[in-house]
Amino acid sequence: LSFPTRRSSDLSTVALARALTPPMVARRRGAVLFVSSMAGNQPMPNFAPYSASKAAVTSLGESLHCELKPHGVTVSVLAPSVVDTEWSGVAEATHQEAKQPKFMTATAAQCSRSGLRALDRGKRIVVPLPQARAFAWVTQHLPRTIWLPACRKMLT
Repeated sequence: LSFPTRRSSDLSTVALARALTPPMVARRRGAVLFVSSMAGNQPMPNFAPYSASKAAVTSLGESLHCELKPHGVTVSVLAPSVVDTEWSGVAEATHQEAKQPKFMTATAAQCSRSGLRALDRGKRIVVPLPQARAFAWVTQHLPRTIWLPACRKMLT
């Protein structure tokens, strides 16, 4: 079990939102795209710090979506499944990525297009691939007694 002592990306997400949204509110226009993950939708044994940090980003984005919408500011949360980048190598999670089905893997281009489309349409949250959206819906509605052991096995 490993817990990061401090993740600058988690702190910077809040700091940037706090610094950049008040001028947008004053102008009565603007847009913010938070990049989170499907992992932020439910607890994930063997991936706990990551899923918890993404849950915080998702919650912040969804809350600000509601708070800032009346002021002309669009806030959307991009929550992809696996994205084909070098992230798993940097995070030393290549063994976990290898277990993910390829049809659930989005490209960076697919993610960026989905995120920008969500901002343009004023959507609160977007999961790029239709199959990933279906998987996210199912896992969010599974009882924790089923999800937690299944997730633990998937990510071991």
